Amino acid sequence: MAGDKIDIFGKSYYFQNNTGGTGANSAIPIIDILTGLLGGPTGGAAAATHGGITASQLNGIGDVTGGISTLLGNQTTDAAGTPTVPKAYINYIFFDEQFQVVKDALGNIQAAGDKVGTNSVVKSHAITGKTALKSGYVYIYVSNESPVDVFFDNLQVIHTRGAILEETHYYPFGLTMQGISSKALAFGNPENKIGYNGNEIQNKEFNDGSGLELYDFNARTYDPQIGRFIQIDPLSDEGDQESLSPYHFSKNNPISADIWRGTQQAAQQAGPYGKAIIVGGAIAA
Repeated sequence: MAGDKIDIFGKSYYFQNNTGGTGANSAIPIIDILTGLLGGPTGGAAAATHGGITASQLNGIGDVTGGISTLLGNQTTDAAGTPTVPKAYINYIFFDEQFQVVKDALGNIQAAGDKVGTNSVVKSHAITGKTALKSGYVYIYVSNESPVDVFFDNLQVIHTRGAILEETHYYPFGLTMQGISSKALAFGNPENKIGYNGNEIQNKEFNDGSGLELYDFNARTYDPQIGRFIQIDPLSDEGDQESLSPYHFSKNNPISADIWRGTQQAAQQAGPYGKAIIVGGAIAA
């Protein structure tokens, strides 16, 4: 999730210089990086959320490959400065939920590599405090494009969760926009049940994992799939609501009025940003 922090540690060692220089290096195909991403522990689940997308399909999308090309280009430039040092790195790439490499506010990619050190000396790598700017995925891998052997060991990744546990976007009547919503890994913690308008979602209550998918608005129960309550409004005879169904939600206009607790008040007053906030039958400014 956005706000999570990643720390990466490891060791590297080599005992031969790259006497052939940069001309002896072999570039890593971008599709190999994408294959590694989707083949990782969470990569399969990530691909499944996008209809089983494959590395070959991602490799044909410029918005996906562009950031990776920038990373590889940066490393080529770096390797040219010390051509006898193997072009070998511990790398990280942050992807958003559409598998595009994340960029900061200045347009810099959130991807880099820490190069190996000196011949015959064990280097301790420490890439610390890398914060995810967007929800998505991080791919961490080691690479060696040179013709000499490079050894990596004790690769460790520490994941520190941020304050954001869930980001949920809703259609006006309460259905979740799955494509742009996300949840942090639960790590055994209870699932968040507070959703649309701050009300509790009643789901997964049956043994087979299914449920009614209804919201508990305290006074009534709401079905976001049809935009209607399933009980009659106890205040339906107030406020000239004769033309409305007693099961209606927000007078069929959830953009201008939200019902927080399940009862309707006919009077309309402007709340923040021009929206009337209806709480328990009374308008809150």
